Amino acid sequence: MDLVILTLGSRPASLERPTLGVVVLRRADHTAVLPGRFVRERHTVDQTVLELLRKKVGYDPGRPIYLEMLGVYDAPQRDERGWVVSVSHLTALLADEADRLPPETVEILPVHGDASRGRRVTRESLAYDHDQMVTTAVRRARRRYERSPDPLRLVRPPYTLSEVRHVHEAVLGQPLKRDTFNRRMQPYLEPGQRRGLRGVRHRRTTRPAVRAPEPPRPGPRGGALPAAPDDGLRATHQRPRARRPGVPGGRCRDRVGRRPTSPFGNEKGPRISAGPFLVWATPRRP
Repeated sequence: MDLVILTLGSRPASLERPTLGVVVLRRADHTAVLPGRFVRERHTVDQTVLELLRKKVGYDPGRPIYLEMLGVYDAPQRDERGWVVSVSHLTALLADEADRLPPETVEILPVHGDASRGRRVTRESLAYDHDQMVTTAVRRARRRYERSPDPLRLVRPPYTLSEVRHVHEAVLGQPLKRDTFNRRMQPYLEPGQRRGLRGVRHRRTTRPAVRAPEPPRPGPRGGALPAAPDDGLRATHQRPRARRPGVPGGRCRDRVGRRPTSPFGNEKGPRISAGPFLVWATPRRP
């Protein structure tokens, strides 16, 4: 198996903002290769990754690491030693962890440029088909960073919005507008505190935020409207509509005999009866 390790560490002193890089090793002929290792009998992929990081990269995680499968590479001519099938995986290191890697055996190549299929994103070619693995890893990372704050965990939380924006600029390889980025990321983040500074950290987006119940509104005759059930729906009250003579009370129609449309578009949502009012309920946006 081969391992693509992306990181933001070991940037030149002349650069103020982080840059994306990939961890490589050097063979005897000074050719750059990805860290790789054969999966031994009765060993799992996770065990092989830990052995690879400790023995070849010189890094002991000491924490759960992010691991994602990139693909299976089985071209007969990919390895001159014979027909070797490789299952490539993607992981990431924090900047302070990458700075502790041994410089005599490990090197970090900067990543930049177009990550389309068949393109190379490093300044030099890697051995075997490792260029294809790195390009696939960068392309997937860029897609995921377009809709999430830090899916690869390249920065340690809690962090500021500026730090997250610098990470996105390093991964995407292009500058981003601050205001637009902040508006796009705020739904995925919540306020936090870090060393006296105002920061942000992840928030679960699979469950909507809990909101306090609204106080009852006064009715048309001084009474209070019935409270809507707290089922994750947001209700909007409308003015009562005139009923058409001869139509049963359960069928509310306007003066021209058409069914009322939803105020949120042509799509009709569920109707909730609330006395003389007609209530339209729409799912609360996360």
